[in-house]
Amino acid sequence: MAENYQDDDQYPREEQTPDIMLVYSDDQGPMSTLKCMNELRKHRQNIDLILSVGNQEIPAHRAVLSCTSPYIAEWCRRQHSDGLLMHSLEGVDASAVELLVNYSYVSKLEVPHNQVKEIYKASRYLEVSRVRSACKEHIVSYLSAKNCLGMRLFAEEQKDKDLMATIDSFILKNIEDITLSNEFHQLPRLQIEVIAMKELAFVSDRVIFEMALDWTRRTVRHGSDIDTLMQSVQTLLLTEGNLLKEINEIENLDPELIQEYGLYEQPKIQVTPDKTLCNNNSTHSNGLSPCNSNASRKLILTPQDLKAEKKLKQKWKVIASADMEGERYVAVAILNGILSSITLYEKPTTPRSSPSPRMHRILSIESECLHPMLAQMKYAKSAIGTAEINGKLIALGGYDRGECRKTVEIYDPVTNQWASLAPMTLPRGRFEVGVIHGKVYAVGGSNGHVELKQCEVFDIDTNKWTRIANIQSERHSSGATVLNDKLYVVGGTNGGKGLRTCEVYDPHTNAWSSVAPLVEGRSQVAVIALQGRIYAVGGSDSWLCLNSVEMYCPDDDEWQIITHMKSNRRGAGVCQYEGKLYVMGGSDGSNVLNTVECYDPESDEWSTLASMETPRVNVGIAVVAGKFYTVGGFDGKNFLNTVECYDPEVNQWTTHATHIFRNRTRYSTPSPPSSPVNELNLSM
Repeated sequence: MAENYQDDDQYPREEQTPDIMLVYSDDQGPMSTLKCMNELRKHRQNIDLILSVGNQEIPAHRAVLSCTSPYIAEWCRRQHSDGLLMHSLEGVDASAVELLVNYSYVSKLEVPHNQVKEIYKASRYLEVSRVRSACKEHIVSYLSAKNCLGMRLFAEEQKDKDLMATIDSFILKNIEDITLSNEFHQLPRLQIEVIAMKELAFVSDRVIFEMALDWTRRTVRHGSDIDTLMQSVQTLLLTEGNLLKEINEIENLDPELIQEYGLYEQPKIQVTPDKTLCNNNSTHSNGLSPCNSNASRKLILTPQDLKAEKKLKQKWKVIASADMEGERYVAVAILNGILSSITLYEKPTTPRSSPSPRMHRILSIESECLHPMLAQMKYAKSAIGTAEINGKLIALGGYDRGECRKTVEIYDPVTNQWASLAPMTLPRGRFEVGVIHGKVYAVGGSNGHVELKQCEVFDIDTNKWTRIANIQSERHSSGATVLNDKLYVVGGTNGGKGLRTCEVYDPHTNAWSSVAPLVEGRSQVAVIALQGRIYAVGGSDSWLCLNSVEMYCPDDDEWQIITHMKSNRRGAGVCQYEGKLYVMGGSDGSNVLNTVECYDPESDEWSTLASMETPRVNVGIAVVAGKFYTVGGFDGKNFLNTVECYDPEVNQWTTHATHIFRNRTRYSTPSPPSSPVNELNLSM
């Protein structure tokens, strides 16, 4: 039987190919899909979740949002529903939530700097950790002396300990710059005056602030209110044991100390050792226990003790401190859970003498007594009102140990003579003066018994005083200046604490109105107008002498802190000349000063100039024909009626009328007749 077979060649063979899988990856696919879903979301198509924030509804797909937000994922899991869900969010910004939802779809955020904090809060709420971390990095990278305290408050509000620690570290490294910022001066402030007892060992500023912190905390724990403590200066004694105590806690207080500082018995505030510190065997930073050495101490700390101590440190903490000039210290601290500032001023029992450098006289003709002394006022007095008018210096009121005066004198530098003018209608001391269109305005002050609201104006042509509208509130020891034909009155006091309030008088309407308050209360403040701005220089807030300076812009109606002076000063004289600001004398709280500083707005820097011959506080000053005349004041022992003159061209003070010559045969040794200098002098 024949075999049936097929010839393989008659049929095509099946092609042999390797087993290779096709792989295609669309990198744009997920992003494209999510972008498409985001567009659907915006048009509310196929959505299954709506977030309600205030009055705004934000649509979303729960699957997408759950992948970004563990908070949303957990919430959706508990709902047991496949239908449309609605969830309300509280305490977050709607626009921030919208940005985060959009981020869930496109993985990108573009946030303006001023909205970063809102994004941080929303990402914290929704547990979007990567965005929250990015916000923290942004906040930290843009920390500055001007914003770090505000960011610290924000971190505390959000209970973000890591962010707080980072900001605290920044504050510690930049504390000196921070003390110049508006944020620092706007913090709640505790003021402490420390009177150092004799023969004290050196105490660093950090240690003394730790002691002040402990005293404050113990006082508050005993029942005192921290806000009440901040309303007045707390006077404490730093004892030989490096402990801060109240005056009434010291037995057998030295009578000389009581007289020197005007100490008096205060209402008793029990400042007992803190039980927590005693139980924990805790010590101050200086190694001294706040407890009695005989008190029982706990030797083993329980977890509860450690937890209580940790909580205590969160509520009471010195973040950073700085040693300023003039025995003044400042610190940023947490006081009973509140971010605050502490200002501490140390008053030694033995005043520290720091004699000011004096410029050597360069005019030998003065040493030969060829010039008469600058004529003296009729009365020795302090806190007078002074101004330049018609090329002369006018001096009004003032007080001495006996009374405030209403006398008015005018000095002519050309003749070196004083003359009397019509007296004011009221006796005034610690008041302010301004000149507008050739008329002299006298504002507020004190009559020696009460603060005054009454104001008056003097017409030198008629030699008459006329009453004008009263200032809005009684005040004395304020500062005043004229800008744009209006009289500005700044700060002052009415009862001890420095005022922040400021007023402006318009002579056209005979009315006073309020303007923006100072950043810091200032009594005995020096005020001057310069280049369209007003400067408030130094002053004091209760006992604390300030070296800070504020500048006011009328267009913005706002004060801002600028570069500080080199010295603390209250009751200083101030003037402006050729685009620069000059401040002289005053008191730093311990000593009356004769030093002079100059501020250049262009360089924003202070420089030291030649010192006055006599220290003067509450001194009057006026610029006449390019020369600065300081009048009266108090030198620390006596009220003054003397006058000094400063020549800015040669940086020299003199107490002589250098343009007037005495009789040479009486006051000097004859010089050779061939001397051309002497011939020139005789012909003057």
